[in-house]
Order: sequence, then C-alpha cells, then structure tokens
Amino acid sequence: MIVAIPAKTMAEDYYFDNEFRLGFSMLDMNYKEFDDTNFLLDREDGFLPGVTGEFKFTGQNADSYLFASYHTSTIDYDGHTQGGIPVQTDTETDIIDVQYRLNAKSSKQHQMYGGIGYRFWRRDIQSTGNVSGILEHYTWSYGMLGVKSRFFKDYNSELSLDFRITHMLEANMDIDFKGFSATGFAPLDDKSVNLGKKTNFRISLPWRIKYKNLHTWIIEPYFEKWDIGKSNVVNLTENGVLVVLPECGGVCGVLEPRSETRNIGVNFQVVVPF
Repeated sequence: MIVAIPAKTMAEDYYFDNEFRLGFSMLDMNYKEFDDTNFLLDREDGFLPGVTGEFKFTGQNADSYLFASYHTSTIDYDGHTQGGIPVQTDTETDIIDVQYRLNAKSSKQHQMYGGIGYRFWRRDIQSTGNVSGILEHYTWSYGMLGVKSRFFKDYNSELSLDFRITHMLEANMDIDFKGFSATGFAPLDDKSVNLGKKTNFRISLPWRIKYKNLHTWIIEPYFEKWDIGKSNVVNLTENGVLVVLPECGGVCGVLEPRSETRNIGVNFQVVVPF
C-alpha cells in the first residue's frame, strides 16, 4: 500500500508559530534644526550601531509583534552659538525604540497592521572651548498604520515591502543646562518643553532567508523620517528667579526649534522559534 503525504515546502517550513528574533543593526542618522526662516541652525551626522529584539506571537486571525531596539554612539555636531560663532563638537547619542504591532491576516500576500510605539532619545552635546554643552532628553509616543506586501517568493526566501505612517501622540523634551549660568548668579534650572507633533513614515524591505535548513535570517534595509515641530517657549530661571538680560529684550526663554531627521539603516536578525 502506498500512502501519499503532502510535502511541506521550505517556504512554509521556515515560518513558525511563535518566534524570537535577535540581531544587530546599523543606523546612519542625519539630523537638522531650523529657525522660523528655514535657516539651518545646527546638524548632527553619524553612524549608530545597535541591537534589536522582537517577539512574534501567532494568533488565529492576527499576529502580535513586540519590538525593541537600542542604538548608541558619538556623532558629529556642527552648529553655532546665538552670537553666530561656529561650533564643532561631539554629541553622545542613545536612542531606544519600543513598539507593539498587531498584523491582521487579510491574505497570504498582504498584511495590514496597526500599533503604538515609544521613542527615547538622549542627546548630550559636549562642551568645547568656552561653549557650554547641553543635555536633552526627547520622548514621544506614536501611533502607526501600515501594510506589508510580499512581492517575491522562491524555495528558500521571500522579499516584502513594508510601509507605515506614524503620528506623534505625546512629545516632550527635558533640558539640562549642565551647570551653565546665564547671569553668573546660579546655574540655570532644568526645563521641559512640549514638542510639536508631526506625521512621519518608514519604508523597509524585509528579506527572509532560510539558510541550509539550519537558520532563518531576516535582513531589513529601511529609511525613516522623523520631523518634530517647534516647541512652546519656557522662561529661563536660576534658582527659581527669572533670567532677565538686555540681549533677550527682557525675560529670557528657551524653545526647541523644528527639526528634520532622515535615517537610513539595516537590521540583521536571526529567528529562534519557540
């Protein structure tokens, strides 16, 4: 007697019910700040190596993803003081991103998804010469809507296009003046401002590869845009006393100008089923 058993293709075999994805990442960060006349105030550029981790939980009608990444390095700062003196220094940079996504199984080829995320950015501009540095902590939550579409598939790999729209929901920045005094009376007090919320996007090409029946890898090059709107103005104080200077025309204030970030990166992940 001959019993026919359907063969399971490799393209089906390298998908698992639940997965843990661990890997490393490289991010090329390009950041610019502008005033109200679109004059470039400063910019930061550099490569940030990082690590990523992701859990995928398979459901009957939708798959859940919990993703986190951490990038850190020292990048180049190029700007100038309020008096117009050029400043070149370094910025110690840390970026943490956490996301939860829910992918609806609308078809084998297309998946619509939505989710929420949280982003933390530590921007520590170093002092140089007679110019004092500043420490800024950016935090924002965001919502996302996207679609992932597979456009190529063969025996041991598949390539997809992943496009998402993100919108900032709550955005703030904490400022530490690192002991600088505007009047010589006392160090400036720490301040917080509300950042302008913008809509942004991310596009990527995740390539899933089965290697010699041993490991499954995901290689994902991507481009992302993060624009941030100008913040509100907060009065400067020293020990709670308003800072009043002639060059400010009275009470001095601080704000965060609008900015544009353009990131190009690639994630490399190994898939561990569980």
